[in-house]
Formats: sequence, structure tokens, C-alpha cells
Amino acid sequence: MQLEEMKKLSVISSDVRKVAFDETVADLLGEDYKKWNTADVIFISASTGLGKTYWVMNVLYEYAYNKGEKVAIFLNRRILKDQVFEDARMHEWRRNRDKVGLYIFSYQQLEAGGESAETIQNIVRGCRYVICDECHYFLSDALFNPNVQESFDFLTELYYHTTLIFVSATIEKVQELIEKRIVDLYNQRFVDWKERLDDEWWYKKSGKKRSLEEYIEIMEENGAPFKTYEECEIRGEGPTVPHVRLYDFHRNLKENVRVHHFRMIEDLAPLITNGQYFGKWLVFVADKKSGKKLQEMIEENGSKKSVYIDSDLVGDMANGDGKDNPAYSEIRNIRKCGKFNCDVLITTSVLDNGVNIKDPDVKNIVLMTDDEVEFKQMLGRKRFLAEDEVVEVFISCGVRKDFVTRDRGYYNVYWMLCDNPGFSPLEALKLAEKDGFNKLSYYNTNEYGWFHSNELTIRAAWLRGLFCNEMAERMFVNEDAFLDKQLEWMGLDYTAEWKETESVAVSPDEVEKALEVLRKRYDEWSFFNKGGLDEIWSKLFSVVSKSEPKRYKNFGSVRIATVNEALNTRSEWSVYQIKSLTSKGIGTVYELVCNGRHRYEIDCNITLEQLSVFLKKGGVGIGDVVSYLFHDQMIGLNDAWMTVYVNEKMKESNQLKEYMLKTKRDNDNKEMIAEIRIVRRKAGNEEFQGSNG
Repeated sequence: MQLEEMKKLSVISSDVRKVAFDETVADLLGEDYKKWNTADVIFISASTGLGKTYWVMNVLYEYAYNKGEKVAIFLNRRILKDQVFEDARMHEWRRNRDKVGLYIFSYQQLEAGGESAETIQNIVRGCRYVICDECHYFLSDALFNPNVQESFDFLTELYYHTTLIFVSATIEKVQELIEKRIVDLYNQRFVDWKERLDDEWWYKKSGKKRSLEEYIEIMEENGAPFKTYEECEIRGEGPTVPHVRLYDFHRNLKENVRVHHFRMIEDLAPLITNGQYFGKWLVFVADKKSGKKLQEMIEENGSKKSVYIDSDLVGDMANGDGKDNPAYSEIRNIRKCGKFNCDVLITTSVLDNGVNIKDPDVKNIVLMTDDEVEFKQMLGRKRFLAEDEVVEVFISCGVRKDFVTRDRGYYNVYWMLCDNPGFSPLEALKLAEKDGFNKLSYYNTNEYGWFHSNELTIRAAWLRGLFCNEMAERMFVNEDAFLDKQLEWMGLDYTAEWKETESVAVSPDEVEKALEVLRKRYDEWSFFNKGGLDEIWSKLFSVVSKSEPKRYKNFGSVRIATVNEALNTRSEWSVYQIKSLTSKGIGTVYELVCNGRHRYEIDCNITLEQLSVFLKKGGVGIGDVVSYLFHDQMIGLNDAWMTVYVNEKMKESNQLKEYMLKTKRDNDNKEMIAEIRIVRRKAGNEEFQGSNG
């Protein structure tokens, strides 16, 4: 028979659980780790704050130390690495770690190359357990750090000699790549083993060389087990077979977050400074430009102290610089005790991985990212210290145009890397002169200066482009699609009620002021002309232009359809609607209706005969007629507008619908003058005419 190459890794154990508030990874794993063998590939997907790193430092390490085995842990951020050192500074290994077998490195140290990287590689090869903490790093950083491929390749190759442990709160996307890589590595070992086996047979027998298949058949006839990888491994005839152990521990945060949304970064500054939300703010911005802009707006107000952190500052700190920057001390505070002293900490994704904010005063988190991994990591920086602790979370609505732009950008990078997998230094120079040096940042360079693309960067560009394309298409139909997606990442559901009530672009005071105008107009029955409609629209516009900026770009001319559309954007307003009453030659009267009802209706008990008796008294005007019909409750309209309104109301009355008031033109003054004239609609002949009003 012929052995086939491995298609995928086999899963020998899987543990998926929802986690209670006080449970940790140490509790959930129990002593399961004692069953782990060499060539086992362990995936631990666990919510932030479950003590993954603590378990490594205080459980796995103690177990390995007692057996005389070594442990290496890799971290993805310098701040996180420093915090891990700080958390464990009282441990013996911190002072004498080379002798006690616990090593802490950053992935970047492996990627730097040179003698230092070689030294680290030699140390790690001698470790029984290798932990790749925050392993989503391999994908999340690949677009701006193509050297990630170096650490990824080296660490995955270790599976054969070690127990490899991959840990992250967001492990899903990178897990597939890790498994594929290990399958490829195993198959290569398997091919090499088959070749060695074939050579062995050649040397054992003289004469005609037999094929591997023939050799396997002979061995089978003599009871040699070559049927599966595992059987080969048991007899020591093949390479060690890797197996997967899965652990999925996630905590539900539905009860711990209250989510709001905003449109523009300009909405955040007043929200932070006006005192509406108490407690400290942790703000994750999409880029450096946004972060600096927000800090300037907060500082202009002067009521809050803000600090801004980005990769430039962290780099300065690594070089011993930046001590005059206020953010320097805040980073030290975070490293030492998981707290910051300022009111508002603004940071890029440099702080999004593994760092613990254990500060009960941090009550507000702003998330500005379109990447699921970054989103979950940013939210996870805050450690919930009590089961009933609630944090205000603010998310961006997103802009479809931005997703379209990023979609094109990512796919351009993807096809560039695929179509140009490698080129010489001279070709690179020509490309840089033509299209800019930024395109070269997606490539690795080897020791001879040749540029080459890599799997992780290509995959990252493809996944990012795929997501942006999805959002652009969905937002074309539903502008709230990105809000829906972010809520999904938090395990929450999007509703129209949430969209309406949790918008922070509009203050509650603005909504209430518009509502007051509506109530007043309706309660006082102060019917209005175009000027009144303008007044209501101006109040509505200040709100809807912020919550729906694309739809309400400019004030423009006021139309009833626009006003009614705006009224329906909020439940407080939606009970009101504007109705128009038009009469040829006079114009339009606007009426405010609440819950489908007019403020006053014609007394349906009044008959035509009663109205005729009243009119025959003579000397009555339009105002008298209106007062009679509406029991003296109508005010605010001139005679011409009253004529229009009363005629429309008479149409609605079963008793009076065949009659109407008429007006005539004053030819001398070229004006319309209201006149009490009842005309039967069907007959079209004059029934009664009173005096002018």
C-alpha cells in the first residue's frame, strides 16, 4: 500500500466552555496540561482577563521547573513584555532566570536577525514548552511588519521537538494558518523519511532497486505496521505525528457593557469634557492624526487632562528618550500597576494587546477600528474587577466611502504581492521611484538585498480587503451595517431602538428642545404658516444633521416631506406629523397632528340648519364662524387662513361637507378678502351670503 500525505491535523481533545466571572484559565485547565506531549499543538482561545499569562508564569512554569524542563514565552508588544516582567519581579526567576529555565522574549527579538536572534533560537530549541502569547500578532501585524514571517516560520518549526502553545483571545483566523504550516512541515518530514527509507532498502539489498511501495508491501507481509502515521510513529519508523488540543474559554460581557455610537471624532471631545459621563476615559484611535486631533480638542476645553500614546513614543522609550513627555510616566504607571493618572488616555493600537488596565475608575472606552481582532483586544484592555461592573463603550458608525477606499487599497497590495513575489534591489529602486517607497514596506529582504513577499502579509491583505468589501456592499443597502457588525463582535444585537437612543452625536438637551416646540405648537393650537414650519425645522435640523449627516447635509428649503421624515427619526418626535391644507389663490395652512389626531375637530353635532341660523343673525365675520364651530378655541390665524382651514374641516364633517366658505378678490387692493358665503358643493348654487368678515 502507499501512505498518503497528511491533509490536516487531528484533534485529540476539545474543551469548549462559557466562563463564569470568577473563573480563570488555571481553574478551567485543571491538570490537563500534564497530559500534553512533545509535538502536541495546543490552542488556548480565552477571553481577555482570564489569567492566561498568569497561568503560564505560576502553573505551567512550576510544573516544568520541578521536572527539570524549560519554558519560553513570546510576547508581541514591548509594553506587554515590560508589564509581564513587572508582574513577576518578585519571583526567583526574575533575578536568575537563566538557571531556573523561564525565558521571556518578544517576537521582534527573533525577527531582528544577527547574533542576538541566533542566541534566542538556540535557547528556545532547548525548551520543552514554547508559548506564543497573543499569537494573533502573526496576522494583525503582517501588513506593516513583514518580518513577522521570520518568527512565525521559526516557532512553528519547533513543533517536532516541543509542546507548542498558542494563546490569544482572538485566535480563530491565525489558527488555520498555524495548522496548515505544521501540516506542510510534517509532510516535508514525511517525504524526507520515505526517501531515507528507500535509500536504506537500496543499501540492504544488492542488485535491482525496489520501489518504496514494494518495500512497504514486503514489510506488511511480515507484520510491519505501515498503515497510518500513528502506527509508523509507534514503531519509530516515521516522524513524530502532531496532534491538536483545543481549549475555548469565553466570558459573556453583555451585562458589563453599555454601548453607544457616534459619527465623527468631533462628537467625542464635547462628550468627554461636558461631564455627562463620569470616570476616566480610555480612547483607542484609528491613527496618529486622529489621536493628536482629539487631544487638541480636549486640551482646548481645559476641563480634562489628556495624554496621547503611539508607537513613536514607545520607540523613544526603548531608546531611552522621551522622558519629558507626560505619556512616559503614564506608560510606567500601566506597567507597574495597570493604572493611569490622567483623565483621558488616548492611544493607537500600540496598547491593544495583552496590557492590563486594572483601574476601577476607567468607566469609558472608545473603540475606533474596523478590524475584529483589534476591536476585541482593545475592549479587553479593561479588566472588570467586579461581576456587576459596567463600562460605557463608544463605537464609530463608520463611513461607506472609507471602506470602499480601504477595500481598493488592500486588494492592490494583495495583487501586487502575488504578481510580484520577488525582485532585485535595482528593480525595487525603480518601483520606489515610480510608485513610492511605501510599496516596498510590504516586502521582506534577504541577506543579499532581494525583496520577496510572504504568506502572512498576502493573507492579511486578502482578509482585510474581504472584510472592507463586505462592509461597503452591506452599507450600500444598510448604512448601519458596521454598527451591526461591531455589536455582533460583542455578542449583542442591533435594534432600531438602540440606534436611536444611544447616539452620542446629539445631546439629550437638543432633542428635548425640539420636543418642547412641538408640544407647545400642539397644546396651544397655534396654527402656523411657513414661518412656523421653519421654526420647527430649525430645531429638528440641529439634531438630525448630526445623527444622519449624509441625509441632511444642508438646511435648504423646508418641505413637509422632509420635516415628517425627520420627525420619524426619533420615537419622541414620531407621534407628531405635519399636515398641509391648500386652497387655490390663498396658499397653504400647516397643521400639527399628534398621534394621528388634530388638536381640535369640528363639533359634529352642529348641523347645517344650526349654522344657517347663526349666520342669518347677520354681521358675522370669519372669526365669528370659526369661534362658533370650534367653541372659541381657535386662535392665531388671519381670516384668509381660517377660511382654508375651516373649509378643510367642513369636508371632514358628515353634516357640513357639502358646504364651504368663499373668498373674493378686492380688485382695488389686489388682495383676497374673506367673505362669509356658504355654497352647496354638489349643486354649485349660492345658498346664503352674509356680510364681509
